[in-house]
Amino acid sequence: MELIVRKLWFPHNAEEVVASIFRIPQARQLFQQARYERDMRPRGIRTSGLYVPANPIMDLVIPPNEGVYLILTSRDLKGDYGGINGKGKNKVAIASSWSYTGGSGFSTSDVSFTSMAFGELGHALGLEHHAFDSVNPCEMSHNQIPGPDWKNLESVCFCKVCFKKVK
Repeated sequence: MELIVRKLWFPHNAEEVVASIFRIPQARQLFQQARYERDMRPRGIRTSGLYVPANPIMDLVIPPNEGVYLILTSRDLKGDYGGINGKGKNKVAIASSWSYTGGSGFSTSDVSFTSMAFGELGHALGLEHHAFDSVNPCEMSHNQIPGPDWKNLESVCFCKVCFKKVK
């Protein structure tokens, strides 16, 4: 499967972000390759201040037959019910660095941002949130308290059940 990356008002290096995602062992198993496609310049989508609505942006991307799109942005995202860090559906994911950096000071070694982007790729492949299990941790339980507390990118993963679904 291919990971296709686009930038939307993202002043950081997309190739470095992809390299950090590929530090996650399961990402290397899921994606044989990654490529940067191009910057997005959407027209006709209403934004409010720094917020960018996630769904209309994602709807502009035609899901690939093979692979997944990842849209990187430094703008704050608006979801169905307010601000979000990222979203994934129908082979398209969007991840915002805003709440991790305040729009600047971005670091590709940030475990929180990279694990969130990996989780949104999981959503794009059809995975859903589930309860946290400390014996079998999973990025799909990132919205649970307690939830996974990844110490490094090499430890980030989906649980066995989720990984089997997307593999």
